[in-house]
Amino acid sequence: MTMARQASGGNDIVGAGFFSYPTEPASRIAPEQLRFLDQASESDWAVLIAHCERRRCATGDEILKIGDTSGVLVIVRSGSFDVTAPTRRSRMETVGHVPAGSVFGEIGFFDGAGRSSNVTATEPSEVLLLDRPSYERLARSRPALALRIVEDLGAILAQRFRSLTAQGASARPTSP
Repeated sequence: MTMARQASGGNDIVGAGFFSYPTEPASRIAPEQLRFLDQASESDWAVLIAHCERRRCATGDEILKIGDTSGVLVIVRSGSFDVTAPTRRSRMETVGHVPAGSVFGEIGFFDGAGRSSNVTATEPSEVLLLDRPSYERLARSRPALALRIVEDLGAILAQRFRSLTAQGASARPTSP
């Protein structure tokens, strides 16, 4: 099942490929429904895993911290994570949940800037860490896989942005 089809809960898709969008309104698709590289073959996963560092996390382990500039993409193989970020009142609030099969750290992976949130394991978990030099080596040897990685990350980022936009729109007061 394609990422867009899975995100829509199996609803029909308009068009085909990366630029296909679910027929459901974006605000009704939960970002955690998007699975990273759900169409990748076992051999693609083997290549990707060979370019990653594997790490096990205990419940409560903070794998990313606000301001860190590690630039790694974190692929959740098992377990789950909560994402916390400061609110306007300067207190930390849970802003998301990342289950197995998804990713986090994609913004820092793309821009290398400091992390915008903390990410903490909510249960024993296993992750794969993909840094930029490893991704670039993968891209030279398997350009089609590298493109699929970027396409999936773009789709996940877009859906997360749409979700935040929808939340922000519903939280804004209406004009009199």
